[in-house]
Amino acid sequence: MNRNAVWFGVVALLGTAHLSAQTADDFSEWEKEIARSFAELDANRDGVLDREEVGQHPLETHFSMADMDEDGQISVEEFAAFEILVESIEAAGQGPSI
Repeated sequence: MNRNAVWFGVVALLGTAHLSAQTADDFSEWEKEIARSFAELDANRDGVLDREEVGQHPLETHFSMADMDEDGQISVEEFAAFEILVESIEAAGQGPSI
């Protein structure tokens, strides 16, 4: 099984649990926060993040993990999926904050 298949499966499972615990209002706030965070990092406003834009952000350390399709860029969907994974790990107390 390739890395992407495993990664998408993990994100899907964690994301389902994460999102099921939120109300509609919480979800829309979460979506807005993801959009704001992504926009702050997307310096050239091309709709994707590259390693240069991520720079000193903690995401830089995990860039290849967040870049699920391995195209050298992180889309807003990949960014959101990675945030779900991080939030789920942090909520479970199973790792350091990212």
